[in-house]
Amino acid sequence: MTAPPPNEPPPSAGPPPPPLADTGAGDPTAPAGLAAVMALLGAALMVFSRRLARR
Repeated sequence: MTAPPPNEPPPSAGPPPPPLADTGAGDPTAPAGLAAVMALLGAALMVFSRRLARR
């Protein structure tokens, strides 16, 4: 019996591993959520600094 090609898993390996985009490391919602949190923090900081400047 010959070995399978390098780009294919052996028959006994079960299903192939999922692509890297499906593992959560490439979660498309993480940058958007981080941007939303940073925008809220920036707005709160601007309001706070304006209130301090009025005093």
